[in-house]
Amino acid sequence: MLTLHRRTGAAKDAGGGPGAPSAGAAIEVDDLSVMYSARGSGPAGSGTLAVAGMTFEVEPGESVVILGPSGCGKSTLLKVMAGLLEPSSGSVAVGNGAERIGFVFQSDALMPWRTAVQNVELAVLLRGGAPREARDSARELMDELGLADACDRYPAELSGGMRKRVSLARALAYQPSVLFMDEPFGPLDAQTRIKVGNFFLRLIDRFRQTVVFVTHDIDEAITLADRIIVMSARPGRVAATIPVGLARPRDYYETRFDDGFTELQRAVWEVIS
Repeated sequence: MLTLHRRTGAAKDAGGGPGAPSAGAAIEVDDLSVMYSARGSGPAGSGTLAVAGMTFEVEPGESVVILGPSGCGKSTLLKVMAGLLEPSSGSVAVGNGAERIGFVFQSDALMPWRTAVQNVELAVLLRGGAPREARDSARELMDELGLADACDRYPAELSGGMRKRVSLARALAYQPSVLFMDEPFGPLDAQTRIKVGNFFLRLIDRFRQTVVFVTHDIDEAITLADRIIVMSARPGRVAATIPVGLARPRDYYETRFDDGFTELQRAVWEVIS
């Protein structure tokens, strides 16, 4: 029988105080709310409430997928967790080995004056790698993601799916201990999505980075996650937390035929429908 851990009652104490996650947690979100006004995010009590009172933790090395209907505040939540947006109230604490944080945006955010491989090389240099290591690591990642022939092309010369893969390669080249990902496989065609998904699964199995991954795809969420946090419609709240007990290593496509996958699909669907 599948167990859903639903949030009820008041938010729990954050333990270590602002900026300090409780013992054992890599990320701690405590009673987080985000209010948008005409000028962007603002104090609670004015504008449109996008995220309301969210509380949860992410353990070191855990892959947590944030899932929910369109417009529920998934991307907003991720930006606050990554430190790219200020919350209106509540807090996010990131620590416990989070030496480097990586982020894969919905938009590729590549530097247009650099070639694809130079965009990836920059991430290696920023983490302290030598120029030779940067060249070798960047080209290896590009090859793994099926981009060997695109290394010396500029972002404007690449398709949307190729730019997304370059963006993913750049984030991975930084070797982050915590990786925030906002629908990174969205623009990819089905065949490329399986290939890139399997490459990503191999990486997180090998290095056990802490991953927070936003998607609207239920099957993708189950395939990638150790745990799924399902958000309600706006304002986004924690509707349910669903542990994914499928064995690892997983295959991005074949896992869909594993025992228990259909039950997980049904459990998620019952929450969001």
